[in-house]
Amino acid sequence: MTKQSIDKKDLEDLFNRYSGIDCTSMYDSNEAFNELLRYLPNAKLDNDAPDGYCRLNENKILIMEHFRFDATKVKKKKGSRIFRELHRVFLSKEQKNIIDCSISINYYWENLKENYIRHCQNFQKYKNNLINKKICNKDTEFELAFFIEDTTPIGAVNECTQKRIYAIFCDKFIDLFENCKNVDYIFNYSEVNKIKKILFVDKNGINNLRENQIFIDKITLIDWEINSYKIEF
Repeated sequence: MTKQSIDKKDLEDLFNRYSGIDCTSMYDSNEAFNELLRYLPNAKLDNDAPDGYCRLNENKILIMEHFRFDATKVKKKKGSRIFRELHRVFLSKEQKNIIDCSISINYYWENLKENYIRHCQNFQKYKNNLINKKICNKDTEFELAFFIEDTTPIGAVNECTQKRIYAIFCDKFIDLFENCKNVDYIFNYSEVNKIKKILFVDKNGINNLRENQIFIDKITLIDWEINSYKIEF
């Protein structure tokens, strides 16, 4: 499956894969979370740049944008190492394959940062596209929600503590979120050993994040050895 076909209904696919998973909100973000829950069921998800949107009132629209990142090396124009390896294994005729990719906190942070900044910089583009489609007008107010998905194979786990790494608790990410005025809300999706979690935070929850922050420079991720087996039926 190509990236284009995956991204066509990006948010709809994400919501389907995490269907039934409860979302945990930071304490100081509960009010915003409960308010959004009133409108998200009516969101339009079959859109491109942004991935989705929903109307909060007659003059305010929530822009919804999803991006994936992982803790493997990414090359420009070639994408994530893990997805290139999975494609290679898919084409392979061997019954057993070792996935050749290294997992590290440096890759995790660089990929997360690059995606976050790039999507922040597209905020004006998202607004213009909605205006050009006559969905709203130049007087419309906009808010922006990021749906960020950690797709690290098996999961991003701190080798020392054996605990899952959540992007929103990383100290450098909190700095990004606090300093980027465009982004109002973040939904953090992750999966470790097939256990899925969703966390939510808005700007009011930054102090909650600081109280529980982890320091990226002090973390080593478990570098899983990943094997793939083909089963014939």
